[in-house]
Order: sequence, then C-alpha cells, then structure tokens
Amino acid sequence: MLNNYCICITCAGGTLKKQEGVFLKKYSKYKKILTLVGTDKNLKKVSKRVFDYTYQLPSPFSKKYMESLLNIIKKHKVNLIIACSDEEALEISKNSVKIKKLNCDTLLNKFSTLKILTNKILTYKKLSSMKEIIPYWKEIKNYKQLKMYLKKFLSELGSAVIKPSISRGGRDVFIVEKIIKRKKEKSFGRHKHVNYGDFLKHHIKKFRNKFPIIIMEKLYEPAFDLDIFASKGKIINCLFRKRMTIDGYQGHKILFNNKSIIYSKKIANKLGLDAINDCDFMLKKKKKLKLLEVNPRPSGSLAVPHIAGYNILDSLLDLKIKNIKVKQAFFRKNVAITKKRIDQYNI
Repeated sequence: MLNNYCICITCAGGTLKKQEGVFLKKYSKYKKILTLVGTDKNLKKVSKRVFDYTYQLPSPFSKKYMESLLNIIKKHKVNLIIACSDEEALEISKNSVKIKKLNCDTLLNKFSTLKILTNKILTYKKLSSMKEIIPYWKEIKNYKQLKMYLKKFLSELGSAVIKPSISRGGRDVFIVEKIIKRKKEKSFGRHKHVNYGDFLKHHIKKFRNKFPIIIMEKLYEPAFDLDIFASKGKIINCLFRKRMTIDGYQGHKILFNNKSIIYSKKIANKLGLDAINDCDFMLKKKKKLKLLEVNPRPSGSLAVPHIAGYNILDSLLDLKIKNIKVKQAFFRKNVAITKKRIDQYNI
C-alpha cells in the first residue's frame, strides 16, 4: 500500500464539508496514509483543524483558477481531486489531461457528460425514456412560448415552475400561481413564489438572456437526495435520503427503497456516470418521486452517509488506492441522522 495518499477537496468551506474531512481523517480505514488539502474562495470557512493544508482559490471563471490548482497539485503531489461545485467540476474536467499528467486523478465524469448534467434541458432529454421520474415539463425558446405555456400550465395545474436550464442553488427560479392570498410575494431560499400578474409585470424580463428555459409542474416537499456511486455506467452503490428541512442541514433520514436502487441503475446507465453524483428529487401530489436534477458532483451533504455508517468514500478509495473491484452494496435499514448527531461527528 502507498505510504501517503493526498486528496484535495474543493469548496471545502461548505456547511458539511468539515464533517466529510473528519470522516477521512478519523474514521476511514485509510486514515493513516491520508493527507487532506482543502480549498475554497473564502479561506476563513475551511477548517484548519481538519485539513492538513488550506488554500484560497480564485473563481473557477478566472484564468488564474487552473494555474493555482495545478500549483497545489504539484506542491503536495495530490493523488485525487474531489470537486464540490458545478463550476469547478466543469473547469477541472475540461483540464483533466493536464491534471493526469501530474499523476492526479479526478472524481468526475468526462466533460461531455458534465455538459449534459449542468444543463437541465439536456438532462431531461437524455432521461426522457424514464417517464416514471421525469416531471411534466416543456422547453421554452422565447417570450411568446413562455406566455403561451404559462397560461396552459396555470389553466391545467393551477401553478408552474419557471427556471433557467443552467443554474444552481435555486437561483432565478419562480413558482407562479394564478392567485396567492398574500399580496406580497413569498420566497423559499432563492426561489420566488409569485402570482401570474406580478410575474408578467416584474419578473418575466429577467429571462431575456436565458432562453432556452424550462417550465415544469410544481413539486412538493420533502426533498430527497440520491447518492449514486458508479463506474463506467454501472452502479457500485447508492444511498437514498430524505431531508428533514429543504436545505438538508438540519438532518436527514436514510431510507431503504427498492425503487431508488432501480432508478440509480437506470440513471447511471443512461448517462454513463463514472463518479459520485447527487440526484435531487421531490414529490408529485400523488406522492410519486420526480427528478429535479442530476448534479455534476457529489452532494454538499455527502458527510451524512458516512455518519450513518455508509462509507462511500472508502469504497471509492478501495478502487483508487488498491484497485479493488467493489461489489454492489446497498444500505438496508432506515436511520435518522439529526443535526445533533451531525454536530457530534466532529473533532
């Protein structure tokens, strides 16, 4: 076995990234040989108690981003990069040849796959045969179509969700309804909840430079995460979890669900997944699971499976360090991971 294996985690200042580092440093079976490098655009958020080395990186849109990351890889002889933001995932995958020349691996799908995953329209089209999980949606190419389909959705369903095809974190997402009893618009995180008249008067122009966009049926809480660990389109393992709050930071409930295993296999196969990816689901009124998106990187709350005793990252390191062909293994019990338990999983 190697004497040292260095992992660089980007966006390491995320709410639960500290706990992810704790797992690797304290509980992983490879803990004795691991060196952790944490990077973030806000260095103050990265825990120096958990990460052996910390660095501030420029925005992934900056020309200096890749130069800075390559210097870190050279300096610490990084073996594996785990990209934890959409933009970084794209930039790192685009430069994967340069990175591999430094004997460093990336936990990412190939660039052509990431281009699909970062575009909701392309993702829905690629998974169109999975009618059981794709919500009712339409591609909108201009204002005329937007107004036409918005009227249609409101007439048939009473509500509609309008969002850019490329965005993250709920930015520029509008839930439009015929009538909202309260006069003022409501916001849920970055989502805005408005009535039909207000949307046409105040918000429709925000989509001027964002076409094509998506209009889709409104889905309902709770929200769910499906973590898929796959290699060359074949699922190795997966974990299905229900968020206790919409952002997930107040806890999760790990659920054993046969359907989630079936969905994981189909999604991994159709998209040719070759990494750890996070799928977001919500519910249709009849309690049917519907897919919101497949993220191009691991979940920001990937620490939760480890707290539950489901060591996805150790399975990954079995492949990367020992080249062990990991057998399929699925979490077969329900476990509640409360915020208190998350906070206790610390050093």
